[in-house]
Amino acid sequence: MNPEDEGNNVVEYVFQLKNRLKRCKGLALDKMLEMQTKRKVWYDRKTIKREFSKGDLVLVVSTNKPNKLAVEWKGPGKIEKKLSETNNVVSFEGKKDHNQVYHVNMLKPYHKQSELVNLMITEDKSDMEDMDENFPAIDSKKTLFNFDEINEGSSLNDKLNEQQITCC
Repeated sequence: MNPEDEGNNVVEYVFQLKNRLKRCKGLALDKMLEMQTKRKVWYDRKTIKREFSKGDLVLVVSTNKPNKLAVEWKGPGKIEKKLSETNNVVSFEGKKDHNQVYHVNMLKPYHKQSELVNLMITEDKSDMEDMDENFPAIDSKKTLFNFDEINEGSSLNDKLNEQQITCC
C-alpha cells in the first residue's frame, strides 16, 4: 500500500463518519420530536385546566409533611399576582411580607363553607299558621307516662323477685 492511499482512506473514512453522524442526529431529532408530542398528548389527556385570577382564594399543597403519601393542604392563600400561565404569587394572611411563587399544579380553589344556623322556634303552632313561611316547630307539650301501668303490663314481673321490683 501506498502512504498516499492510506491518507485518502482516512480522509474518506472521516467524511463517511461525519455523514453517518449527521444522519443519526437527524433521525434522533425526528424521533425526539415525535415522542415529545406523544408524551404531551398522554399528559394532557387527564389534566384539568386551572385558571386563577388576582384576588382568588386558593389552597396550596404542603411540601413538608410527615408522611410522603399524605396530602396536606394549607391555606387559604390569596393570589397577589399572575406571573405566567402556570405560575402565581400567593400570600397568606399571617405572613404579609412573605409572598411565594407556586405552580398551578400545587394550587386548588378554596371554597368558603357556608355557615350553619340552627333555628328553634318556641311559639305555639296556632301563631305560626298565620305566617307565610312553613317552619318546623317542636311541640312544647310534654308527654307523660304512667310507669306503674307499664310495669304491671310487663312480663318482667314474673322473672323478678319482690326486692328487685320495689327498688326501682
